[in-house]
Amino acid sequence: MVKINMSIPFMVIFVCAWYFKMLIPMLIWCVMFLMLRNYIGGYHAKTHFRCILYSSVYGVIAMYGIIWLAVVHLTVKLIVCGGLLLINIFTGPVIHDENLKGYKRNYCKIGVGVLAGGVVCAVFLNLGNTKLGNAVFMGIISAEFLYGIDLLINGKKIKLYNEMN
Repeated sequence: MVKINMSIPFMVIFVCAWYFKMLIPMLIWCVMFLMLRNYIGGYHAKTHFRCILYSSVYGVIAMYGIIWLAVVHLTVKLIVCGGLLLINIFTGPVIHDENLKGYKRNYCKIGVGVLAGGVVCAVFLNLGNTKLGNAVFMGIISAEFLYGIDLLINGKKIKLYNEMN
């Protein structure tokens, strides 16, 4: 079932991206989004249908976000990503099994590394091709948005990373 939950949204997203001539930016968005989401966690829909629907809509909205980010100054993007990095450092990844503290610690380090690397990549891409740089920024923002929703829904409070160990 996981393959269906992943393949249908990917088809919808990439058909829309192909139609709007944004195939490469959406591919970059997908890579950044999935890499970061894999390490920080985030919101998961309760049913397969909702997962497919939400993922499809979310990807199409992200495509418009890539375009919209063109009007946002690079400094603002960096400040937002810096704030997100701090939140990730202080909260750690969203993992729903408390027996995985070692896993949580390793994933927090990797997630912070992926986020920091993504920001560096976005800055360099932004210098040459704003749309590609924005795709990386949108991938970061998209993954972090789902992370924040999960933190809010599950009532988790921001606490220092050392307290989780």
